Parts: sequence; structure tokens; C-alpha cells
Amino acid sequence: MTTFVFERRYPVDRARVFGQHEDPAILARLQDPASSRLVSHAGHIRPGARTVVRNRMGPLWFVFEFEHDLYEPPVRFGERLVRGPFLSLRHVHEFEEQPGGTLVRDRLEIRLPWWLGGVLGERWVAAPRIRAVFRRRQDALAALLAGIGPVPPTA
Repeated sequence: MTTFVFERRYPVDRARVFGQHEDPAILARLQDPASSRLVSHAGHIRPGARTVVRNRMGPLWFVFEFEHDLYEPPVRFGERLVRGPFLSLRHVHEFEEQPGGTLVRDRLEIRLPWWLGGVLGERWVAAPRIRAVFRRRQDALAALLAGIGPVPPTA
């Protein structure tokens, strides 16, 4: 299993940042349309809600279905993979109030099956892609919170 932690501070209060994540449309706006598509969303992020996305890895597209299983507004929420190519994927979004803003922390744990390279695939294939995805997500969230709008797709 490989664990990732991504943090970024935004000059916005915690309730507003958390509220942005409750909007189902934000997921589509945080993703790069060249490599990810929102297929369906339950309309909320409370436990039991399901979200389906298609993600491209190289020339192949994979379906990922997540079930939300943690909801503690405005502190954190989370989801786990229930269908997809990974053995497991857990994502917890945390929102820490700080003077003048909010620290957003994304904790991600993944396990790849042997046919996707197992631990070596996690380290050499998945990790660089996941880091790039979360850099883009952080930039897109910053733009949304600043009122700029979505970040253009990456080249």
C-alpha cells in the first residue's frame, strides 16, 4: 500500500472551502477533462452516496466507482473505491481552520493488483500520475475559490 498526503493552504474560511466540496459540480471542475470524466454523482457526499468517474491511464480508460463513507462537516469527508482496477483506494479530505484561511489535506491510500504492477506499479506508474492530478486539483480549487473559474486542461 502506498500513502500520499497533499496539503495546500487557501485564504478562505473552512466552511466555504468545505461547502465547495459538497457541490457535485466541483468534482468535474477539479479534474482534467483530457484524462478524467465524471460519469455520475449522487448529488451529495454523505455516507452511502456513490460517484463514478472514468480515468485515463495511458491509452486505456478505467471506471472508478466510489462510495462516500465519512462525513463530518466542516472537518472532513471521505470515500473508498468499490469498483475499479485498484485493489483498494481510500481518499479522506480534511479541512483545518487556520488564521486567515484553511489548510486542505488530502490523504490517499492505494493498492494496485499484481497485473498493474503491485507495489512497483504504485511507486513508478501510479505515484507520478497521482501527484500530477493533485497538483492540478489544488490549482483548480485555488482558482475556483478566487472566483477565477476552472483551470484550463493540461497539455
